[in-house]
Amino acid sequence: MLSEDTQILTYKKLSRASDIQLGDMLITHVGRLQKVMSVSVDHFEGSLIIIIPFTGPAFKVTSEHGILTTDGWKQAVSITLEDLMVVVNDKPVQAKSISTVHYNGSVYDFTVERDHSYVLGLIAAKGLG
Repeated sequence: MLSEDTQILTYKKLSRASDIQLGDMLITHVGRLQKVMSVSVDHFEGSLIIIIPFTGPAFKVTSEHGILTTDGWKQAVSITLEDLMVVVNDKPVQAKSISTVHYNGSVYDFTVERDHSYVLGLIAAKGLG
């Protein structure tokens, strides 16, 4: 699950997670344009992981959220500064910093057609499904 202000790569631009709607077209981890089939919104109170990559915007996710690395999918809580996160259509990138923050608010996730993934800023992430 993602914080409402985490940026998602759509076919037009980076958009806040809270602005993504059913039917929107997102870029997937393999660079394909796919339709959002469902949007999940829940209330969450607890720690979110903030990952600031060397390339692209920071993102905030729950600990179990899947992030694609050169070693395969890993839960966000398992990402280290040494991991190479997959950037769609570019070279993998490491995190500049990883921290946690207390969060109390809405969190979002998406089921995306075919690839079941989307891009957080520039980093590939696993969606629902």
